[in-house]
Amino acid sequence: MNRRSISATGFVPKQVAAFGNDTRGAVAIIFSLCLFMLLALIGGAVDLGTAYRQRDMQLTAADAASLSVVANGSDSYNLAAAMTTDGPVARAEAAAKATFLGEIADQDGPISVVPSATVIKQGATVTATVSFTAKIPSHFRGLFGMDTIALTGHATSVNGTPAFIDFYLLLDNSPSMGIAATPGDIATMVAGTPEQCAFACHEADKEGHDYYTKAHDLGVTTRIDVLRQATQKLMDTASTTASVPGQFRMSIDTFNIDLHAISPLTTDLAAAKVDAAAIDLMEVPA
Repeated sequence: MNRRSISATGFVPKQVAAFGNDTRGAVAIIFSLCLFMLLALIGGAVDLGTAYRQRDMQLTAADAASLSVVANGSDSYNLAAAMTTDGPVARAEAAAKATFLGEIADQDGPISVVPSATVIKQGATVTATVSFTAKIPSHFRGLFGMDTIALTGHATSVNGTPAFIDFYLLLDNSPSMGIAATPGDIATMVAGTPEQCAFACHEADKEGHDYYTKAHDLGVTTRIDVLRQATQKLMDTASTTASVPGQFRMSIDTFNIDLHAISPLTTDLAAAKVDAAAIDLMEVPA
């Protein structure tokens, strides 16, 4: 019986060389070597997609917050009153941050969000910038020690503000304002008084000669009546014209020999209108 001996020293190198030259399994080998890297890239893309979706929601919230203050939409913060002078508007900045946090209150994902706001009024222009920094958790990137993804962003809004005006009304209530207001009223006064007087002199201490009372009895409108009515209509016009609360303030005084306060400076135009009913002709001694 012939026996064949196999030398290990010749067989092993040939097998190793054959394995190295065999390309039939190359794709599987390369894929297995790259699989971990591919999973890491796919996982990182998923994390970044989630992060940018969160950033878009926070940018929307920042945009809404900046718009809300330049449009004076947050009446609860009384922003109109705060924007009467140039410079930073601290109350509006607080309102912008509160609005931003309210907008993102129902969002899921961020570990922490830190907003900041800058609101500047310069002349008739208000510029509001709402910025934020945030961190959201990462899942696949956490395998590589990157547990969070940092996000930043900002939104800026610019708008003009309405003119804030103080009206100081100094009204003449001297005896000259007792003249009848129209030619028809003058004719009525002349015909209704023994002296044919067109003036409704307010002589309250002269019995029977207080022509101011007589003018009212005759239905005559005097200049002081017209002034009173015009002042009250001004309050109505200002109320309907104002685009924001507190835009107009009114102060009413009358003058003759001295000044007499009718209504202090106020934004309550309805109250000023009521006070204006007290505008009356000066009394003179007989």
